[in-house]
Amino acid sequence: MKFLPLLFLGPGLLLGQVSVNEQTDKLEALKIELEQAKQMRDKVIAKRWEDKERDIEAREKFNQEYDELKAKLELKNQESDRVHAEIQNFLRDAEEAEAQAENERVQFFSLASALRDKARELSEPLEKSFPARIPERLQALNRVLKSAETRREAPGEILGDLMAFERGELALTREISLERRGFTRADKTPGEGLLLRLGVITSAYRDSKSGRVGLLLKNPPGLSFTAFDWREDLPLATSQELARAMETLDKESGKTVCLPVDVLLTQNAAKSYTHETKKSFVVRLITAVKTGGIFMWPLLLIPFLVAGLFFRKSLQLLRGRKTLVPSVLKAISEMNPELGRERAEQAVRELLLHETPRLERHLTTLAVFA
Repeated sequence: MKFLPLLFLGPGLLLGQVSVNEQTDKLEALKIELEQAKQMRDKVIAKRWEDKERDIEAREKFNQEYDELKAKLELKNQESDRVHAEIQNFLRDAEEAEAQAENERVQFFSLASALRDKARELSEPLEKSFPARIPERLQALNRVLKSAETRREAPGEILGDLMAFERGELALTREISLERRGFTRADKTPGEGLLLRLGVITSAYRDSKSGRVGLLLKNPPGLSFTAFDWREDLPLATSQELARAMETLDKESGKTVCLPVDVLLTQNAAKSYTHETKKSFVVRLITAVKTGGIFMWPLLLIPFLVAGLFFRKSLQLLRGRKTLVPSVLKAISEMNPELGRERAEQAVRELLLHETPRLERHLTTLAVFA
């Protein structure tokens, strides 16, 4: 009966020992797991430190790249500002250039008007210039004027036409022609024979029937309606020399001859190579009336009208001197002395103002006739 408790204690001890061993094993296992967890933790911490270092490096690199990009951006902004300023300058220059171009365009187009006016100014001198191919030259000038009217936006073409016309005029000055043809003599009668023209300086003719020679000379201004006239009233020596020269040219066109020429067209040749015949006043008056035509008859009446008005005005002034002075004295004498000097002067002025229009009548007509 005493062994029974031991038997019962023995399995209990075994069970307790097994339990302790199991706890020990679990503890060891837990230690191992804890050690592994520590190792894992250390790895995780190390990994975090590595990641943190990489993040720091990446952040530093990012900050460096950011600073570099920021610096580049600032440079780009500065470059952009400079380019913008240059663009603004270019725009201003472009606006100024456009305004200047518009001004030049207006001036360029105004050149057409100036050329057109210049061509018109050539018309009147051309009609009064040396009578050589006047119809053809006027037609050429009219073509230039027509071109200037139709091509106002092409001043260059108008200038080209005008220069072509001027070149034609210059070529005409160098042209020498000698031909046998009909012409109008100095006495306005028809003639036929040899006609010589030296540019736009002078011309000469030799009538084959009468043998008379004529020279085309410039008239002094104001003495004729035409700028040039044929003259046959040449001195004998000049007439003979001109006749011999024309006869020589008729036989030998290439031979050198001497001709009386007024190169500068100063009317000196007209005075030197012509002679005036003495005429009476009546003859000169009749010649002037014939030259002036129908307009001379009203001019002839004006001196008689002026003389009549002058005689009438003289009589009126004589009568006024006889009547005006007594009227003034009478007005002064009849005036009340108490009114004073100023009232007397005013009365005289009123009387003179009343008489002045009558005395000044027809003075404007005399001035117009004069």
